[in-house]
Amino acid sequence: MIKIPSFNFKIINIFITSAETRKKELAILQAIGMTNKQLFKMLLYEGFYYICISSIGTMIIKALLNIIPNTLYYFIYVYPLNSLLLLTILLIFLCTITTMLIYKTSQKNLLVKI
Repeated sequence: MIKIPSFNFKIINIFITSAETRKKELAILQAIGMTNKQLFKMLLYEGFYYICISSIGTMIIKALLNIIPNTLYYFIYVYPLNSLLLLTILLIFLCTITTMLIYKTSQKNLLVKI
């Protein structure tokens, strides 16, 4: 359980870094007609995309770990499904909150010299 908070901070860092490096791109999209609602949805869907990729990765790891006990008789692994579900819910919440914060800060910096 100790690794969960550090993982969440890494996800938040990925969201913020992605938005910061694409600040100019987001401003251009708004300049050519992207509405604020569309920008928010785009940022939110990107966050959910990251969560889906990480969830698929853990499912692949679970599938691989189901193969290992058949080959190693001394290998015992319990997959924490409840913790994974809790972590996914927490990540969706953090994704939404972080997207709102990124959206609010991007609205302050609408005009960017291109």
